[in-house]
Amino acid sequence: DNSIEGALLYLLGVNPKDTAKVTAVRNMMEKSGLQHSFNIDADQWLWKGDHLAITGNRGSFPTVGELDITQANMGKSISIGSMAGLFNTIDASGDDIINSVNRIYGSAINFFNYADAGGNIGIANAMLANYSTLPMIQANWNWLNNALQNGVNINGMIVGNTRRTEEFDVNSGPLMLSTSSIEGASIFEEYHTGIDFGSGGTSINSPGGYWEFIEGQDHRAYYQLYGGDLKMRIQHVNPKELSAIDPGTIFGDSNNKLLSYPTVSYGSGTGAHIHIDMTRLLPYNGSYVRQFVNPETLGTGSRFEYQYSYKDAVGKNLPEYPKDFIRY
Repeated sequence: DNSIEGALLYLLGVNPKDTAKVTAVRNMMEKSGLQHSFNIDADQWLWKGDHLAITGNRGSFPTVGELDITQANMGKSISIGSMAGLFNTIDASGDDIINSVNRIYGSAINFFNYADAGGNIGIANAMLANYSTLPMIQANWNWLNNALQNGVNINGMIVGNTRRTEEFDVNSGPLMLSTSSIEGASIFEEYHTGIDFGSGGTSINSPGGYWEFIEGQDHRAYYQLYGGDLKMRIQHVNPKELSAIDPGTIFGDSNNKLLSYPTVSYGSGTGAHIHIDMTRLLPYNGSYVRQFVNPETLGTGSRFEYQYSYKDAVGKNLPEYPKDFIRY
């Protein structure tokens, strides 16, 4: 956060007190062409600012001069191959590597996409070869890329005789509530973050791939595509069923049923139904931030924030409403 080397050690998951591993990182930086200040003691190397630095060679002797090290290092890069070599040198575990990959690329799937685009997928596979769940990550990488190209079969998640009742990115208009978790609420209105299905289902299945159950909050179930940053929320389901699922449980393949379909309305609702929405990390105003996406296309809608409001019986907003949905 306050130094080039310190930030890199954090991203790589290297303890700054581990002298041997820090030395390996410094060697990698130097071999990658990054400049540092001139000092015999590598503990005193500086990677930015105006300092004396090695600027060339006269025969077998280095020449030293004043150098804007920050500018000299702009545009320099550390290759995936160099990272792989470092992890091999410091004998990093599979968990160490995956944690570093998540910090740098956001997720293992993002890492595979980046490596594939640069022709380095073989190196990426070798880096994660000792990670026990690599086959699931690779399967989800293929599933996600196919979903981004061809869409997600959200209808296929629902088993039973039901129909879609609300679409993504539309204003619901005022909805009369049959149940509500908010005192005094009779009407609900929202810009819809996902897709709703009415009563009549029997079960809710995975949309494909492998999904990790993150947590249950009252009637809300949260899942994450294993190895990716795509998250899914299913609402208005039985809280007792959620409390019986252990966080970290993986669903997919032969264990494809996520939940039973509710027969009554849990939380606030107009009757027995479910709501499915998804979020992804996507560019916004110069950085990557979590955004609601269309569950069927995984693309963004017409707005960044999605607003909702609880109203009383005459349609007046309750105190503190409207609010924006949390981009989980």
